[in-house]
Amino acid sequence: MKTLILFLLFPVFLKSPEITENKRLGIYKSFLVKEKKEALYEAVILHIKQREGLKKTVYLCPAGQKTIGYGHAITKKDNLPDTITEKQADSILRIDFNQRMALISELEFPKRLAIASFIYNLGFSAYYKGTLRKYVNSGKDISCIISKYSYYRKNGKYIFSKHIWKTRKFELKIYYTSLL
Repeated sequence: MKTLILFLLFPVFLKSPEITENKRLGIYKSFLVKEKKEALYEAVILHIKQREGLKKTVYLCPAGQKTIGYGHAITKKDNLPDTITEKQADSILRIDFNQRMALISELEFPKRLAIASFIYNLGFSAYYKGTLRKYVNSGKDISCIISKYSYYRKNGKYIFSKHIWKTRKFELKIYYTSLL
């Protein structure tokens, strides 16, 4: 339906004599930016789904927290059943992810997506208290610092994870994506 509307409306902009070439180009670019934003958002959601995996029943995560869906940590405020559908899990994921995006609303869109993914994976305190936030806020290249977050702790030792590194590389790609 969205595509049909675009095809029906767009020729009007192209043929209309009162709309200048610059306005036409601006309208076209705004359509492209909106489409790219939506595509990037969906790519990040899909990546989180693949990374977290779907668990339709309550389970304990490695940190001992009751969890369900695509890594949703159940809180006292949640009123969730012990079993959910894939559609419910998707809805919960998007609510959680959008909350994380709201925490960093000062960042421009692609950067906000990447950092929200980081926060979804490691938590807000890892971002807020960590070095990454300082690099982001100062405009420094984060490529050199983000690899630091590719380790997990086991028996008091830090172990490099290729799986986590793939996530960090994905976040870097989103972070440095241009909308035009």
